[in-house]
Amino acid sequence: MGARLHPDLREVLEPRLKEIESLKGRIQEYELRMEKIANESYRQIELLKQVNGVETQIALTSMLTLDDPHRFAKSREVGCFLRWRPGRRDVVLFFRQVNQLGCDVATPYLEQP
Repeated sequence: MGARLHPDLREVLEPRLKEIESLKGRIQEYELRMEKIANESYRQIELLKQVNGVETQIALTSMLTLDDPHRFAKSREVGCFLRWRPGRRDVVLFFRQVNQLGCDVATPYLEQP
């Protein structure tokens, strides 16, 4: 990209472009480390990752934030706790998908009092 820039712009932007590339590399390293930690210590997130749109970071963060799944009486309380967008239906559908995959953690969220 730098070769197509005007020489004056290249001089100003080249250090910034190098820094962006450096940041991309470090982010990839952190993602690999997070994936390794998740695979070694939190294998149950693999079930959450099977839900469309859920990656390691979301699954791991959600699981660690929720901690004890039995403290929520209704599934919609989980969504509010995680500050997901409002709407009981979205949260219930998410946990139904997780439950269908066999994740016992989701079951308490689907039980209605």
